[in-house]
Amino acid sequence: MLAVSSGAVVVATKGQVSSWVLAGLDERTGRIRWQRPEPDQLGTGPYDSGDGKIAFTGYTGPVIEVVNDANGALLWHRPGPALPSGHGLVAVANLFSSAAGNLITDNPAGGVEAVSSSTGQVRWRYPKPVNDATVVDGLLLLEPHPGTPPAYDVATAAVNPTTGQVLWSYPPVDPGGSIFFDPGGALIHTEIGPATGQLSRVNPQTGHNTWTVSTEAYTVAAAGPVIADVESTGNQQGTESIVGRNPTTGAVQWRTTISVAPVIHAQLLAIDGPSGQVLVLQSGQQLDAYNPGTGKLAWQLDLPADTTVDGYAVASGGLLIQASQSQYQLQGH
Repeated sequence: MLAVSSGAVVVATKGQVSSWVLAGLDERTGRIRWQRPEPDQLGTGPYDSGDGKIAFTGYTGPVIEVVNDANGALLWHRPGPALPSGHGLVAVANLFSSAAGNLITDNPAGGVEAVSSSTGQVRWRYPKPVNDATVVDGLLLLEPHPGTPPAYDVATAAVNPTTGQVLWSYPPVDPGGSIFFDPGGALIHTEIGPATGQLSRVNPQTGHNTWTVSTEAYTVAAAGPVIADVESTGNQQGTESIVGRNPTTGAVQWRTTISVAPVIHAQLLAIDGPSGQVLVLQSGQQLDAYNPGTGKLAWQLDLPADTTVDGYAVASGGLLIQASQSQYQLQGH
């Protein structure tokens, strides 16, 4: 994994030695700014804490450790929450997201807790089981685990990230779970089904629905004047397209046929370009960039044939890709 914060790209690497080290790279050039031994045995991370720091979680010792992204100095660490009685396993706290100066982490006893990114103190706890957490438009969205098949009905809760207070939930019945994005101050809900789905725009402050369209949408991004989604007819066996929609009404503004198989594994990202944002679609070893106003292809980039893409980070002015060949490498575009 990699994280971008304050112009620095922070990665964990073995380099030429057997033990893991952290390295801070210049975002524009890839030059190494600093490197130091990892704070503890590597678990998951790094993650951008949202305030000029980088957070890690470890398999042993402290569960959360926060470093300064400018020089790699360890700022603080804190012990993990106690395991439930009879648990008997090593728990790794996954850092889901950061909001309002808090790191949102899971708790082995259930639910999530908000930890101050400055001090490591627990500020509030949410006791219900959580499958995923996302921060959009200043709200923390907590999606519970789906029910037992065929009853997958769940409702995503919008939580005040400062206090942990539940503000609203959406929708009351949601087969398949929710995926939320943050296009221009609204939420996008994508319901993924075997042949059909829906795309909705939701007011982030009230949870009220603005519009809903029927579509088989697999991934969504927002760039410039549109909300764009990757769609397929006939459950990935028909025509695949990127569709640009009016953010206010949901009406189709353009549709571009693409060749992606399977479309459910494609990634759609909005990144900054020299003349504005572009929509970048990754499938296999190819990156395709589209004009968000017209849907026309802007450029293509072929990655090496033996590359497996293992992660992305959208940075100011470009895209970072974590790729694996015989050794891992970073490519900045």
